Amino acid sequence: SPYLATGSISPRFLYWEIKRYESTRNKSNSTYWLVHEMFWRDFVRFQGYYVGDKMFKIGGLYDTHPDWPWSYDKRVFKAWVDGDTGFPFLDACAREIAATGYSCHIGRETLGWFLCVDTGLDWRMGGEWFESILIDYEPCANWYWVLSSFFYSDFLFLFDLIVFDEFSGSVWYWTIFLYSAAKPKTG
Repeated sequence: SPYLATGSISPRFLYWEIKRYESTRNKSNSTYWLVHEMFWRDFVRFQGYYVGDKMFKIGGLYDTHPDWPWSYDKRVFKAWVDGDTGFPFLDACAREIAATGYSCHIGRETLGWFLCVDTGLDWRMGGEWFESILIDYEPCANWYWVLSSFFYSDFLFLFDLIVFDEFSGSVWYWTIFLYSAAKPKTG
């Protein structure tokens, strides 16, 4: 939330408002996940305080490096930023961020994973881009998505993103819809 990121609303206040809502109205999966995500936010913030500037280093927290040299190819990075990779789900995530300044965590993690593992680009390039454009930018949480996508990723979350998009329709909206809306009119 941009309100949490900028300190406009206190996480403690939000937590107790959710608990009040649950006790007077309805406890649901939605309220559970709101609280869960707030705990996750605290986890990455405290982890950031604990590791300090290690989270910004090229080798991450454990000075880990891939089997390839990091790339700094500006053309590949621009395609990633512009949502022009040719992979619809990735392109939808990048275009959503460019248009709104926001994406769900699955979009952020998938973009970070692709940036590091598939393009071989220095993960910090993605971290800097997230920092420059996200309306809910918060150093620990937003750098975490790119950092973790390389250093802690596995392939199981790919199933999650496929299931996620089946219900959200974001690929259709951010790729097909925008493409057809931007297509020049003829005749």
